[in-house]
Amino acid sequence: MKLALGDIRLMKDPMIKLLDEPLPIKIAWKLTKLVKVFDKELGEIEEFRVNLIKKMGVSGEDGSIKVPDDKMEEFIEEFNELLQNEVEVDFEPIEVEQLGDIKIDTQSLIALDKFLV
Repeated sequence: MKLALGDIRLMKDPMIKLLDEPLPIKIAWKLTKLVKVFDKELGEIEEFRVNLIKKMGVSGEDGSIKVPDDKMEEFIEEFNELLQNEVEVDFEPIEVEQLGDIKIDTQSLIALDKFLV
């Protein structure tokens, strides 16, 4: 399945919440493998974000780098352009019934809808 990098970024925290629940071992294993794929992509997203900040940012007196307000729109545009890129993720959706009797908030469920049927 193809996923936009922005979707992966939004799914990471809900996926971790789901993994905090007691799950059948086969489901937990599938989700753990998926989180590893997410971690790789998220690392590359973060590297791009940091480099973009360095490119557009200005050094402060304390040594920190901040994107100035007049470049913020350009920064957001470039970062969002990256997040629209798609990657192929090898994963078959999980039937909700396979998750067992877990509790998960609605927002997390919405974020994970591509992985649940």
